[in-house]
Amino acid sequence: MKLMNVILSILASGLFQGEVRVVQHAGACTWTLEAAAGNRSRAVPLGGGSREELFDRVCVDLGCGRVYNVTETVHTPGADGNNGTGTCLTGCSYRGRRLVNCTETAGSNCSVVSKVVCGHQMVRLAGGPHRCGGRVELWSAGGGGWGTVCDDRWDLADAGVVCGQLGCGYALDATGQGGAFPPAAAGPVHLDELMCAGAESSLWTCPVARHDDGGGRHHDCGHKEDAGVVCSEMRAVRLSGGADRCSGKVELHLNGTWGTVCDTCWDRELAAMVCSMLGCGGEPETFAHFEPPLAHNADAPLWYYMCAVQHTVLWQCTEFINMETLCTSSKAAGLVCKGSQGFPTISTPNVTSVTVLMNPGNTTGSAWGDFLFPLSPELIGCLVLSLLLLLLLTMNSIVCCRRSRRSRALVLQQRSEQQQKSPVVDNDYRESISLVKVTAGPDGSPGERRQHDGLLLPLLLRCQ
Repeated sequence: MKLMNVILSILASGLFQGEVRVVQHAGACTWTLEAAAGNRSRAVPLGGGSREELFDRVCVDLGCGRVYNVTETVHTPGADGNNGTGTCLTGCSYRGRRLVNCTETAGSNCSVVSKVVCGHQMVRLAGGPHRCGGRVELWSAGGGGWGTVCDDRWDLADAGVVCGQLGCGYALDATGQGGAFPPAAAGPVHLDELMCAGAESSLWTCPVARHDDGGGRHHDCGHKEDAGVVCSEMRAVRLSGGADRCSGKVELHLNGTWGTVCDTCWDRELAAMVCSMLGCGGEPETFAHFEPPLAHNADAPLWYYMCAVQHTVLWQCTEFINMETLCTSSKAAGLVCKGSQGFPTISTPNVTSVTVLMNPGNTTGSAWGDFLFPLSPELIGCLVLSLLLLLLLTMNSIVCCRRSRRSRALVLQQRSEQQQKSPVVDNDYRESISLVKVTAGPDGSPGERRQHDGLLLPLLLRCQ
C-alpha cells in the first residue's frame, strides 16, 4: 500500500504539478479548475480538507471578495476525461492562478469543482416586479451577507454597472429615497458614495468614498436611502383603467415603454397567470367580451404570448412583439380578477343602461338612475347646446305664426275698406263663373279679351 501511494504521488507530480489552473468564466468572479491533457482539458478531482480556504484565496486574488457558492459533482473515475485511478488531489497551494504542490491520494471521497462564484459577483435587485428592476443588494461574506447600497451620489453610471452585470441591458432610472422600490427591513449597507465610470464589472470595483466591509470603515446611511435601479430589460405587468389594481387593460413594460397584450388566444389560463403575478388571487372573474372593446395604446408595442402548462409567469413563455399576423384585428386584452371592483362603468352599445363589472350580486343600474353620473363635460355641453337650439326653433315658429296672423288681418282690413268705397251690387254668379269676357268683333270673329278685375278680387279673398 505504501508503495502504491508513492507511485501515485509520482504520477501526480507528473500529471498535475503546475498544470492545474484557474479558468475564469462568465464574469471575472466566476471560475473553475482545469488540468491540461494534451490538446484537451480535464476536470480536476479534489479531496476533502482545506478546499474552502483554497477557494477563498483564489477569490481574493481575483479581487472578488470571498467565496459565495461552490457547485460540485461527485468524481466518477474515467468520466469526462478524468483519470481512471479513482484518486484525488489534496494539500494543494495556490500561486499565480495555478494549484501547485498537490498530493494525489487514493480514495472515493472526491468531488469535481464545476463552478465557484465569488461574493463580489453576486448582485440582485429585490422588491421589484422583475429581476431587472428593484432595490440593489450585494453579497459580502465578511460584511454580514446580503446588504444594500446608499443612494448618495447614485446615478445612471452606477446603475448601469448593475444592469450590465445582471445581463439586463442598460439603466433607465437610478432611484433612491422615496423611489419606486421599498427599502430593506434589516441588514448592512455595504457601499456608499459610489463613483462608477460605467464600464466596471461590478460595483465592488468602482471607486467609493465610503463602504462597510467589516474592516472598520462605515457609512452614514440608513435603509431609507437604499439605492434602486430600473434596467431596460425589466418586465412588469399591470392592469390599467379599472376600479382597483386587480382589474383593467393588461399592460406590459419593457425598455421603458408600456405596451398592450393582443386578445387573440387570450384565455383563462393566461388571465389566471396575470392575476397570480399581481397578487390578486389565481382566478379571473372576467377576461373577455368587454363592452365597449378595449383599445390598444396608440404607438405602443403589441405583445402576444404562447405559454405551456409548466409556465407560472409570462416571462417564461414564448413572446412575440409587433407581429401583425398574430394581432390582426385584435383588441387589447382585459382582465377582472376574482374579488376585484371591476371597471368603474362600461356602457352597452345602445346606452340604455350602464353595466358595472363587479362581484356576483351586483346588478346593472336603471337607464336614468345611473346614466346621468358618468356624463362627461363634453357630453353635458352638447346637451346644453341642443336645448338652446330647440328653444330658438320654438321661438322662431311662434314669431312666424304671429306674423302670418297679422298679414291676414291686414288683408281683411283692406277688403273691408274697399267695400265701403264701392257701391254694393248683387252678385251675378253666372257672370262670375267666367273671369274673362270675350266680345265678338265686327266680322263675328273673336275679339279682345278683357279681365274682370272686379270679379277676381273677391275670389282671391275667398281663398285666403
